[in-house]
Amino acid sequence: VDDLGVILYHRAQLDAALPLLAQAAQAVPEEPEFHNNLGLALAAADRTEEAIAAYRRSLALKPDHATAWNNLGLALQAQNDFAGAIAAFRKAIAISPEFARAHWNLSLALLDDGQFIEGFREYDWRLAIDELGKDKHAFAGPAWDGTAPRGRTLLVYTEQGLGDEIMFASCYPEL
Repeated sequence: VDDLGVILYHRAQLDAALPLLAQAAQAVPEEPEFHNNLGLALAAADRTEEAIAAYRRSLALKPDHATAWNNLGLALQAQNDFAGAIAAFRKAIAISPEFARAHWNLSLALLDDGQFIEGFREYDWRLAIDELGKDKHAFAGPAWDGTAPRGRTLLVYTEQGLGDEIMFASCYPEL
């Protein structure tokens, strides 16, 4: 039942997925993955409070479930609970230090919370995620470290959306 619910969730058929995922979690309440899967579908259906409860049930059963911590962080961030989200993402990273998506999500929560220095440091983890930039920009030479580029050439290239490109283009004269 859970597998079918997950397939339907991935196909964005939430009305069909949610009862199956809830049934699986109720039938085998000691299985943390079933609660995590239910949380994902609830979050996708904008039922954030219920998603948070499902993630917390998953984590009560398996406290070292890094993915559930990451998902909890996303749900808390959706409620503008940045402190809670940051704590959840940090827990996911403590369990799985190379969990790139948790680092990326932490970066966004830190930036939302105004913690820019650490937020931008974590932001580089996006490059380890395939759809966000992994292996997309393999240029010769070192990446810019933010120091004054006097006497050196600085290659600026696009990475994200057109809006970001236009906004940051205003910084070129200062470089």
